[in-house]
Amino acid sequence: MALVTLNLPNPFAEGNNFPGAMLGISVNGTVSPVRASFTYGVPQSQGANRMPTTLIIGVPLTLNPLEVVALWQGVRGSTVIIDSPATFSAII
Repeated sequence: MALVTLNLPNPFAEGNNFPGAMLGISVNGTVSPVRASFTYGVPQSQGANRMPTTLIIGVPLTLNPLEVVALWQGVRGSTVIIDSPATFSAII
């Protein structure tokens, strides 16, 4: 089993309908049902309010190579901003 971590220490979202983001990890094109997310509790965020978010999943190892991809999308039409270093790592 590999422990896969997606860490976004300083993301934020912009929009006018309770902006936020959904984060995920796919393995060989299949998106894990385990997700991480953040949203603001106000219709429109005031400035760049940072929302640190981390997602960790276990990925079963196989004898064949695996394609592991980090995914994110805005919720309710918002734009997600990642303007600082983020990490995507695996520990076996």
